[in-house]
Amino acid sequence: MNKEIIPTKGLEKDFMVIHYSRENSKIEFTEDSFRLANGAFIVGLSGRCNISVNLTSYDITKNTILTIVPHHIVQAHSMSDDFEGYIVLFTPSFAADINLLRSNLPFMTEMRYNPLVNLTEEECNLFTNFCRFFHDIEGNELIGNSPEVRKGLLTSLLYTLGALYRRQ
Repeated sequence: MNKEIIPTKGLEKDFMVIHYSRENSKIEFTEDSFRLANGAFIVGLSGRCNISVNLTSYDITKNTILTIVPHHIVQAHSMSDDFEGYIVLFTPSFAADINLLRSNLPFMTEMRYNPLVNLTEEECNLFTNFCRFFHDIEGNELIGNSPEVRKGLLTSLLYTLGALYRRQ
C-alpha cells in the first residue's frame, strides 16, 4: 500500500517569535503542505497572506490573528509583497507545562475550529507589543534563556487570546 506522507515541520526551540516580512525574514515562502508539529499564532500587520489549515483557507490581513493547533496540516497559497506580521511558535510539550491550557479547554476548542479572529486596532497593537517584547528578549542573556520567563510570556499571551475568543 503506497501512502503519501505529509512532512512534519517543527522547532528545535521550545518557544520562538519571528517578525516576518519578505525583506527581513529568513523563512522561505513555500506552497508545499506540511504538518506543523508546533502551535502557532500569526498576527497580520499589513498586506495579505492566504494559508490553508486542515484544507480550510484563511486570509491573514491587517488586524487579524490566525491560531494553528499542533499537528494540523498547513499550506501557504499566496502572499502579497507587502505582507508583514509576527509568527509565534511553541512546542506542545512547552505549552503542556502551562496549566492554563487545561483550565481553558472551551476556548481551546473554539481556537481549533474558528482559528481566525478579527482584532480591533487596539487589540492588534496589544498583540504586536507582546510579540515585539518576546522578540526583543529572546536574545537577552539575562532573561532570554529562562524557560520560566518564556512560559510566563506565553501564558500572558494565551490568557489575552482566550479573552478575545470569549468575547467573540
